[in-house]
Formats: sequence, structure tokens, C-alpha cells
Amino acid sequence: MKRNATLCLLPLAAMAASPVQSATTCWDDDAVGAARVMEFQIAMMIATLRCTALNMNMEADFKRFADNNKTVLKEADTRLKKQFGGTGKASHIVYQNYQTRVSNQHSNRDSTIQTCTLFREVASELGKSETSAATVVSFANALVPEPWIDGTRCVQTAGTK
Repeated sequence: MKRNATLCLLPLAAMAASPVQSATTCWDDDAVGAARVMEFQIAMMIATLRCTALNMNMEADFKRFADNNKTVLKEADTRLKKQFGGTGKASHIVYQNYQTRVSNQHSNRDSTIQTCTLFREVASELGKSETSAATVVSFANALVPEPWIDGTRCVQTAGTK
């Protein structure tokens, strides 16, 4: 009986792993941009938590940033879910692991009054209701020039995109 159960699970495991592995083998410009925005949001969130420990409360600024820019943040999240294979359970786990690795990377950085001041000013600026998606992307480009990606970038030729 145990052997039959194992044999039944093997195809399921292979099906669960295949889409995720193939989806993350190559990152195109849109996926890298989405990773940059997601990493930017994670860095802002971690700065909010760590700077509170330094008596610099920026929670309200971060909340306004997240609320006023939820469309661009959701678009990045949706694009990254696609990168990791969609909405299936296996893909979701791989995506959560990716987010955890990025979060841990930022959690291991030192927080100083200077970095807290920078992130508070950025959160305040991006928390304004008239902030455009392009402005959020430009801040993400400046603060996360090379996002952490799990794989390699796609090779693009002049005729693609």
C-alpha cells in the first residue's frame, strides 16, 4: 500500500515542480522591473520596522505609501506570480520563499539614522496622493538598481520587446 501511495505522489510532485522551474529560468525586463518594485516595497517595510527601534516612527508614512501606490505594487506582485508559475500551490510556495530571501537580505543590513531618514523621506514623498506609477518606479530604480532575482536575465535582441 505504501508503495502505491508513493507511486501516485511522484507524478504530482513532478507536475508541481515543472512549471515553477521553467517559469523562473529566465527573467525578462518586465519581470526584473517587477522584482525591483517588490524589493523596494520590502526594503521600505523593513526600514519601517527597524527604524522604529531607533525611535524614528515612519509607520504612517509607509502606510500612505502602500495605500496610495497599491496599483503599481499589485501589478508588480501579479507579474512576479506569473514569473514563478502562476497561482498554483507549488508556485505560491516558491514565490513566498523568494520574498523571504529578499526580506532576509534587507533585514541583515544595518539601520542608521541616515538610512532611516532617507526611507522616511521617500515614504513621505511617495505617500502623496498625486504620486504616479512612474515616480514609484523611478525611486525603485534609484534605491534598488540591481534587484535580487532567482535565475538569469533573458537575452534580448534589438528586435524583441
